[in-house]
Amino acid sequence: MVGVCSILQTSPFFLNFLSILGAIFLYWYACNSFIRACKGNSHLHIEQGVGKQQSLAKLMLTTLAITLFNQHVYLDTLVINGGIGGTLGREEKHWFLLGSIVASFVWFFGLGYASKKLIPFFEKSKHG
Repeated sequence: MVGVCSILQTSPFFLNFLSILGAIFLYWYACNSFIRACKGNSHLHIEQGVGKQQSLAKLMLTTLAITLFNQHVYLDTLVINGGIGGTLGREEKHWFLLGSIVASFVWFFGLGYASKKLIPFFEKSKHG
C-alpha cells in the first residue's frame, strides 16, 4: 500500500484519474444492480438452523477467498482510502485510520444486523 500512496502523492493526474475511474465504475455498477433488481423475479430462501456443519478450516478458507477475490476490497482500501490517506499529514493519518476502523465496524455490524432483519423481505420474489 505504501507504493500506491507514494504514486498518488507524487502524481495528481493519477490520483484524479483513479478517482474519476472509480466513480464511473461505482455509478455503472449501481445502475446495473438497480436495473437487475427491478427486472428480476428471483428470491432468496434461507433455512435457519438447517445444514451440515463445516470444518473451521473450510470456513476460514471460504471467508478468505470471498475477501481476497472481492475487487471492492482493493478499490476501497487501496484507491479510495489510500488516495485520501496519502494526502494527509502524519497526525491526521492516525485519526483517519481510527475513523476508517470505526466506520468499517459500524458498516459491517449494520450489514449483519440488517441482513438478519431483512430475511423475510428477501424471501419474497418481486413478481410472486
